[in-house]
Amino acid sequence: LTVAYLGAELKRILEEKYNIPVLHNYKIHDILRRFAYREARKTIKELIEKAPEAKMKVDFHRDGVSRNITTADIRGEKTGRILMVVGSGHERWRQNLQIARMMHEKLEEMAPGLSRGIKERSFIFNQDLHPGALLIEVGGHENSLQEAENALPYLARALAQVFVILRQG
Repeated sequence: LTVAYLGAELKRILEEKYNIPVLHNYKIHDILRRFAYREARKTIKELIEKAPEAKMKVDFHRDGVSRNITTADIRGEKTGRILMVVGSGHERWRQNLQIARMMHEKLEEMAPGLSRGIKERSFIFNQDLHPGALLIEVGGHENSLQEAENALPYLARALAQVFVILRQG
């Protein structure tokens, strides 16, 4: 009811406003949290097979840190802040990092303080499967759904801008 809803809303904005086709998967992978990435890996491979031309793959989350870290005031609205997480536990991680940097820069141009930056972790997060893989945290578990939703227009615009750059090669 939160992350899947937000993903559907992000898909709607990207398709309606930016004319970017999106495959959105609703499958729950974290019933047993310790196996979440292993289970998600199967689904990601299927999605890549369905759309090998895809320029980006977004793994969408809400963070588990406190509200004072995950909330910004953007144009008078409480808004869930956006964090890009990059796993450096594979050979091509710098490609993912480059895209995360572009996202951070675009978000900061639009709404200073909305981006929480980039967190690099020595994991894989299935980002080895695609050079355009992003793990994006929107707000956190203490943010309201509305606060997370307030971030979506900015996130969609940044994704659309980065998508155009990637599509141009």
